[in-house]
Amino acid sequence: MYNDKGQAAVYGLFAAVLSSDVQRVTLEDLLCSYENVVRTRIYRRNPIGSAEDASRRSLTFESVLVNGILEHLDIIDLLPLLWGRTFKFINPRNAKREIMALSELRREWFDVARENYPLLGNLEENVLFTSSLDLSPF
Repeated sequence: MYNDKGQAAVYGLFAAVLSSDVQRVTLEDLLCSYENVVRTRIYRRNPIGSAEDASRRSLTFESVLVNGILEHLDIIDLLPLLWGRTFKFINPRNAKREIMALSELRREWFDVARENYPLLGNLEENVLFTSSLDLSPF
C-alpha cells in the first residue's frame, strides 16, 4: 500500500507506476496536471532567498516539474499504468493548490481518460472529495 499527500503524492504516483509490487495507491492533494502548472501564472511574493521565499517554494507544485516532461506525458497519462490495482485520489489540486472543481476534473481527467484510456473505466469512482474545514493542502 502506498499513501502520499501534496507534493509527495506526485513522487508517490511515479513510484507506484514504476513498481508492480505496489497494489494499493492512495494519493491525497495530488497535482492534477503539469500542463495546469505551466498555464497558471505563479509569482514569487517574497524576495528570493528569504525565509518566506523558502517556505512558499515548499508549498508550490513548481518543484515537481520535470524539464520537458510535457513533450512526453502529463499526470493523466500515468494513470493507465495503475490499471488492475486499487487506487484512490483524494482532493486533486490545481497549480494554485486549490481543490479541483468537478468541471475542471471532467475536462482535465475524466474526459481525457474516457477518450484515450477506456481501460480505466469510470475514473470518477476513484476520486474522492473530503469536506474538511482545513483548507491547507499540505
